[in-house]
Amino acid sequence: MTENENSPENLRKFLESDDPALVMMGLSMAKNIDTPEKLNNVLLDISMWNKDESIRKKASEFIVKKFPNFKKNLPSWTPVHAVLLKGNQDDVIENIFQELIKLPNEYLDSKIKFLLQVPGKRNNMIKHLSNVDNEKVIDSFTLIAKTSFGQNVVNFNGNVKSISSGYPSWSSWTCNDSKMTITVADLDRGEELPDALYPNRDSITNFLEIVEIFGERKKKKIIPILNDILSALTDAVRNLEYVGKRITKLNEEYGEGNYHSDSYEMGEYYLDIPAMHCKFPDGSYMPSFEWPPNGARCKKIISYIEKVKSKIEIRIDFDYPSIDIAPSARSKCLHTQEKIEKGDARIKVETVIELPYVGLKIVPGYVQPKNFKAYIKKFDVNKKYYWKGKAKQRSNPIGRSLDEIRGNYTHDYSWDKVLEIIKNDTNITDNILSDLE
Repeated sequence: MTENENSPENLRKFLESDDPALVMMGLSMAKNIDTPEKLNNVLLDISMWNKDESIRKKASEFIVKKFPNFKKNLPSWTPVHAVLLKGNQDDVIENIFQELIKLPNEYLDSKIKFLLQVPGKRNNMIKHLSNVDNEKVIDSFTLIAKTSFGQNVVNFNGNVKSISSGYPSWSSWTCNDSKMTITVADLDRGEELPDALYPNRDSITNFLEIVEIFGERKKKKIIPILNDILSALTDAVRNLEYVGKRITKLNEEYGEGNYHSDSYEMGEYYLDIPAMHCKFPDGSYMPSFEWPPNGARCKKIISYIEKVKSKIEIRIDFDYPSIDIAPSARSKCLHTQEKIEKGDARIKVETVIELPYVGLKIVPGYVQPKNFKAYIKKFDVNKKYYWKGKAKQRSNPIGRSLDEIRGNYTHDYSWDKVLEIIKNDTNITDNILSDLE
């Protein structure tokens, strides 16, 4: 065999082939050379996930030689859904997980494959990968988030195939965009609420963990997914509140429990969140079981998602006042309520609104340059602003947000400081500067 035929690039083609004979040939080739580090990840993948036991066994010879701690458990590892999902290999799965997390990030592909294919250790692997800033990790976390609430909630470009029945049942989701495949627990039918569909408890826990990670990293990629989930949960709250009112009325008419569930069935499926002891990343807890239903657990997740969204959006969009050109005539000046015409310059600042189920949320607001000085000077930045009511918008000091949301102010909000920030904006013009002063 020539040197070129034995090159790492050529060897990789054999090892990654769909033809078992070519894979076995590649393993024979690898035996006669010192395999480079970048191919060991491929060999580990084969030793764990190839469908052919003889191929797995041959590939594992390379792995246990390099990583002797795999020797005890890799021969007992069986990558079959029926085995991995039933949990009758728990010790082997745990030991393999412990060895994987010791490996450097050159073996990231193997860690991601384990993350997506072994639901029982998914949360542990999420925590292990939470500080790894890698696009493949982000794609895998995105796939987990997309599949957490079942089908027809988030826009999913791919295929879903059932792989097991019983309780819980499982499906395999393959994403056309990332080319990744994940094993996901199917939604479960309710008992007290026959029309309700419940996501798996572990799926909800993993989802919350991932949303927190995306929020901390300010990853805007998660926003469309969160919007789809918010829409589904908002519909769920509306349906659950309706069913709850119906049950309350039936209790009053016939006495508690003296009726059949047919009396309050919707005739269409809707989401609900299972009763579960779940601590959110912010330290709060999931509401306990309630009857009649009122959508409290859905509302709790809505509130948490909105808080994370505001953290992502506000820090990406702006951190200080900035000059913005109005794309339409829909906005009004916060100081005078005067309409800002399309194409006019405006100063973008932070404002806060209060939303149902969510509380305070930071959103952009706009001020005409001619009114900006008066707008800034009317605030005492050391004072907290409180109000009651829903969907009321209040103007707030620029830059960072209110004390209630992000803590005490740390910036100088004197007019001279604000003017200096605006003067350095790339959109500043002589006319805008004249209006400001």
